[in-house]
Amino acid sequence: MHAVIFKLFKDRYSLRRQCFFESCYSQLKTLICSCLPKIMMDASADSSSSNVSFSTVKEVSRKLLFSALDKWSGSKTLVWDVDLMNPFNLITGFKELQDHQVVQMLLLRLGSVVSDPSSRIVFLMHPKMRYAAVVADIVHSTLKQFDNPRFHLIFVPQRSVICEYELKRYDIIKKLSSIEQLPIYFYAWDDDLISMENEWFPHATASGDYNMISMISRGLIHLEEIYGPINNIYCKGNMAKDIYDAWSLQRQTDSWRTLTAFDSYIDSIIIFDRSIDYVTPMVTQLTYEGLIDEIFGIKCASVKIQKMESLEDIEEANKSHDSVGILSTSSGSQDRIQISLNSKQCLYSELRDLNFHAVGSTLSKSIKEQRHTANSVREYKEFVKKLPTLQASRSAAALHTSVAELIKEVIASDEFSNTLSCEREFLNCIDSNSLSTFIEQCINKKEPMLKVLRLMCLQSLTNAGLKTKLYDQYRREFLQSYGYQYLLLFVELEKVGLFTKNSTDNRNQASSYPNIRKLFDLIIDNHTNELEPNDVSYVYSGYAPLIPRLCQQWAKPGWTEIMDSLSKVPGITKLAAGDERRIKSKNRRNIVLVLFVGGVTSAEVSALRFLSSQETSSHFLVATTSVTTGERLLECLAKVSENIAIELPSESWFELLVRVGIYISAAFQLVCFVVLFYSHYRSPASSEYTTPSTGNCSATRTPHRKMQCRFFKKKNK
Repeated sequence: MHAVIFKLFKDRYSLRRQCFFESCYSQLKTLICSCLPKIMMDASADSSSSNVSFSTVKEVSRKLLFSALDKWSGSKTLVWDVDLMNPFNLITGFKELQDHQVVQMLLLRLGSVVSDPSSRIVFLMHPKMRYAAVVADIVHSTLKQFDNPRFHLIFVPQRSVICEYELKRYDIIKKLSSIEQLPIYFYAWDDDLISMENEWFPHATASGDYNMISMISRGLIHLEEIYGPINNIYCKGNMAKDIYDAWSLQRQTDSWRTLTAFDSYIDSIIIFDRSIDYVTPMVTQLTYEGLIDEIFGIKCASVKIQKMESLEDIEEANKSHDSVGILSTSSGSQDRIQISLNSKQCLYSELRDLNFHAVGSTLSKSIKEQRHTANSVREYKEFVKKLPTLQASRSAAALHTSVAELIKEVIASDEFSNTLSCEREFLNCIDSNSLSTFIEQCINKKEPMLKVLRLMCLQSLTNAGLKTKLYDQYRREFLQSYGYQYLLLFVELEKVGLFTKNSTDNRNQASSYPNIRKLFDLIIDNHTNELEPNDVSYVYSGYAPLIPRLCQQWAKPGWTEIMDSLSKVPGITKLAAGDERRIKSKNRRNIVLVLFVGGVTSAEVSALRFLSSQETSSHFLVATTSVTTGERLLECLAKVSENIAIELPSESWFELLVRVGIYISAAFQLVCFVVLFYSHYRSPASSEYTTPSTGNCSATRTPHRKMQCRFFKKKNK
């Protein structure tokens, strides 16, 4: 179906591809130029470090959104794609949208009702085919309710020919007053972290759908329009190389060539494919932010946790203090509270990258510093001036003390300790090729499915695959405990390379984890100093994630010096160094953008921040398709397998049952024919036949020999 649609719209798609940058450049030119002075001001304000901030990405995204809404006068009703609401919370809020005449917001789902007949209905959605039916339902229901409503559709981040074709099928394309695109590719989580908020990588690897490669390359063009051209490009991984090729092709437009006249604020980019290191996401993160993500789940730089009495007091006392980070109580559940997590909170910026064992001492130090020792009148006056800031600091300390207590309850349990011990055995390659008693116990107890699957995948990854007997035993026990509906999940896991059988290929063995572990010192034998770390391995208490280690090697001595070791890491290596460009400050550090294709863990981000604080020559920024954990990666694959299982032909159930019945009938007839054919030529056990050579044939001969005897007997007659 997709192939036919692509063929029908090939010319139209090619034309849009050629004109994409011209249209985007004209749309972004005014907005970005208005933000460039801010970049220059930030760069000159700190000439010693000159660290580029991603706050400019947020500012450009806000102006793009508001300029799109201001195209139409009058009140507006926004119909939101559910997957866009959390990312857009990083850009703006409802109060700012109200300033641009937004009077109502709805979710893009069946049954949503527009209440304001005079407002324009604006759909904000990802270019996904499944949304066409929902848009059609809302449009038709609104047309029945009101006269002459005006509909507008905005695709984020770009238009889709296939989606527009689906809208034509539902006969609503002509009812839309306009179809626009909003080129927002990255969402700023923090000053040094941006994310595309798209968990597409497992699906792309398993199904071979690489449409997102083009979107990522366009996102990089978008960053170059803001920060200037990136001249030094390094890639590691097959998909990273594909993105580089698509990016290079899209840089050959006239609109991009005009950017070469500007200075470069980002000197280099390193593109990593997640498939070169699946081990790291499968290991439990041990930083403060990483544990929050593992236990509670961070979404778009905020987290929802169970409401407690201490948190209720903080919420009531600090509704006016954004620095504490409490956003709101979730509308769907009154017993959960939402907390913002970013560097605007001074205390959180100190805590997030620490190993959890160092969090307690840092919190105690912060609380002690808040005590005042004023003796004179002048000191009291200064203390009173600081009261609002101190109140916010105390609330933040109380908040994170409560969160730390919740985390401590989890990590103090025997279950958590046993899980860490099991992971350490696999990382150190101890008994990694035999059945794990702990995993077997977890399966028998029916522990959370993703937790068990994560450990199974970690054992497979650290052992370069499992023996066939062990692989089959794990799969059999897992399916017996959790259900055979997950049979397709193992097919997807094998496609991606997370849970596989042992390979005899020498090349795969050379690129296996045991060899890479030794080449790049991923395991620190000596006890890691978690309170005052001196190596990136502190984020996993003794295990150094591979990609931050490669970034460390890139900074010093450089990849050209370690090409032999780098070739052992799976995937293609691409080095494309260009002319270095500098801004006016000659003393600034190299700004290096690290792009994770397939997701990054919070612990890896902490490791790169640690390198930035240690390295005097380089400052690392992080861009990613998503912020992920091992469980989220596996959950995405589970959804892929579920979609494969439920995807049936587009026909009625009656037609489907008839088709299945025909197949079963044909198979039954074939079995009957084989049985009759065999019984017809099979000789009775008591009969004897005469052959031309011997004159008789024993009843103990083979069936094939007996058929020959019978044939010759009839021929002689």
